[in-house]
Amino acid sequence: MTTRNIKIGISALVLLCIIGLVWYKTNSPAVSGGGGDTLTHPTLDLPASGSTNKSPLQVAGIAPGPWYFEASFPIELRATDGTILGVAPAHATEEWMTTGPVHFSTTIPFKVSKKTEAVLILKKDNPSGDPKNDASYEVPVTLIP
Repeated sequence: MTTRNIKIGISALVLLCIIGLVWYKTNSPAVSGGGGDTLTHPTLDLPASGSTNKSPLQVAGIAPGPWYFEASFPIELRATDGTILGVAPAHATEEWMTTGPVHFSTTIPFKVSKKTEAVLILKKDNPSGDPKNDASYEVPVTLIP
């Protein structure tokens, strides 16, 4: 094997590594939350912020692994006047014992008699009760009968 063939082989290998890295970064399941590849709060696929919804409310998205305890975390649906309209656990739909992002879903039934402005509150599960471990994420929604 000549020196020229070795250089061509090494160049091809380096090029393939670069292409593989670019593909991995583009297709990686990690979701950026502003801190590199670390998700800092949940992101929702359903419902969209500000959307109008009928009961039951379908909720789905991705949350950081540390938000879960025993594969779930609490979600509350609250009218803007503070009335709790529904509560349900978000259930991990994949391995949740990770620091990375984990998909979740749930359904929250509610009952309103008129168009109601509300907030969907996703809460980090905090079995310790220590306030320093609390975190939440709110999404405004509109509910209709």
